[in-house]
Amino acid sequence: MIRGLTAALALIASNAHAADFYFCWLGANDYSMVGQMTITPSSLNKPIITESDVTMFRIAGYRDGQLIGKW
Repeated sequence: MIRGLTAALALIASNAHAADFYFCWLGANDYSMVGQMTITPSSLNKPIITESDVTMFRIAGYRDGQLIGKW
């Protein structure tokens, strides 16, 4: 039980120091996209970040300022 609690606390602590990135893309024909990505702190020193480093990812797509979808 103590091992499980220790592991859970370690996961909570690592998420508290995660790095958040916000981005916006403006495309042709009035398309745009905004989003957020959270990565693990250990990923910041990597030359390439992969899906295993990402703990949260979300985007919203727009055309002519109207929401066309969220992922």
